[in-house]
Amino acid sequence: MRAAISTWLLLQAASAFASSPVATGDPSRPECIDAMRLGKAMYESTAPRLYAPLSVPKGMESRLILGAFDLDISGGDALTNSPEFEKLPRGSGAIYWAAKPSEGHRIVVQDMPMSWQGNTYDLYLLDPAAQKASSLEKPIIAQAWRPPLVFQRDKQGTKWFIDVGHPAIALGDWNVYTAKEGRPVCTISFHPGAENPADLLPKQLLAFTRRLDEVLGPGNNEGTLQPTAGIRIAAQHLLANAALRPWALADTDAYNSRSEVDKGLEQWADTNRARRRLYDEIRKTYPDAEQSLAEYYEKAYRLPAQKSREVASWTLGLILRSYFVFPNEEGRRQDRNTRTNPWPHAR
Repeated sequence: MRAAISTWLLLQAASAFASSPVATGDPSRPECIDAMRLGKAMYESTAPRLYAPLSVPKGMESRLILGAFDLDISGGDALTNSPEFEKLPRGSGAIYWAAKPSEGHRIVVQDMPMSWQGNTYDLYLLDPAAQKASSLEKPIIAQAWRPPLVFQRDKQGTKWFIDVGHPAIALGDWNVYTAKEGRPVCTISFHPGAENPADLLPKQLLAFTRRLDEVLGPGNNEGTLQPTAGIRIAAQHLLANAALRPWALADTDAYNSRSEVDKGLEQWADTNRARRRLYDEIRKTYPDAEQSLAEYYEKAYRLPAQKSREVASWTLGLILRSYFVFPNEEGRRQDRNTRTNPWPHAR
């Protein structure tokens, strides 16, 4: 269940983290101001991704008229549209056609089934005279795996939209466009100064996660499902949140309980000496990784030492669990043996 994090925690965050997100380009534009309001609300929320589950905050001068609210949209037909958009079937997908043009262009979004992973989305800025049967060429946003978020400023009636980036990129930038211009007018960044937010974590912890990644193996020849790649992407999202949004972590970010992971790794290590050496190294370096993470939280968020140790212990257990998927009794994501997130008011 989602819950607001404590104001106290945000105020205690070190200045390097408290500055996120930031806007570049033309942040004074009203669309960018509203995008920043949304970005800040999502950053401070307990949502596992910055784009979902989506919650539009109060105080925005714009309202969402087309977009996806849920995290899992792999089943397709994920877009929710207001009356400002007409949904038109096209092939096995759909076209969302803006009823009225805005600033010399009509916004059109095409929803196309792609694979078992879900649909892709194109956004076009068309001439207002274009007919609904027109062929669509040269999209402004092409084959996006997350649908763009289209807003309308209520007083002016102008439309603008956000490309929230590829879902594989942890805490990725948002690009903000207006209906008038076919280029970003500003960009919202959620980890300024760090190319990869996970790199902000202490080196002892990152060395530990590299060993976990080594256990996963290369993941070659896994067909279209690519389960190993999926685990790696999920782990990177979790590490990014552990670095910058630890309140957004939850037990459900990992599939198995700790006891199931420990049992699975023991069985894996028993198959040969190389695996046993690697697993012994993981267990040996675990305490240093936990201590370094506790020091990181104490310094970065000014938590008391005891609270930092508690948070680090829970978080490192979650990180370990996130790297692996073993069969469990009920065949579903669960956790029976770990606590919920110890951050104040976390999920």
